[in-house]
Amino acid sequence: MLRPFKFEFRTKLAQFYAEKGRSKDAIIELKKAIDISPGNQEPYLNLAKVYINDNERYEEAEAALLEFIKKNPDYAMIDVYRLLNYVYVQTEKWDEVLSQSKKIIQLDQKDLNAYKYAIMANLKLEKYDDARNFCNRVLNLSGSEDNTHSKYAKEILERLSKK
Repeated sequence: MLRPFKFEFRTKLAQFYAEKGRSKDAIIELKKAIDISPGNQEPYLNLAKVYINDNERYEEAEAALLEFIKKNPDYAMIDVYRLLNYVYVQTEKWDEVLSQSKKIIQLDQKDLNAYKYAIMANLKLEKYDDARNFCNRVLNLSGSEDNTHSKYAKEILERLSKK
């Protein structure tokens, strides 16, 4: 490689490897990119995505994202929280899903996916009043718009009315 310490080259090469299904090589390049620029969230996100796409290696994806958070505690990292939340949903870690959803909502009060995940987590944790509150917030945010999130919230409220 002509410029082995150039961050951009490492991330582009990793992207190329990932697109070609060469996960092992992509992981190596992304780890080198992290060494070059440990404060940049991009290689951590991409590393987590490579792990997820490589036979659903969720634990390694989680570890990569948590490493970034640990190294950069004061950085508002909504994309990291979103991907970490996805990992927690896939691994059914409902307490963590709820925690991440709340962090995302604090940073972006209109993130309907975060509300949906919070509703799911509350249902799994049998916190029905909290689930209702999140459903109502989704409906308030959606207004008269009839989208998948508002339909989901209405469906959950319907089911909860029978409890």
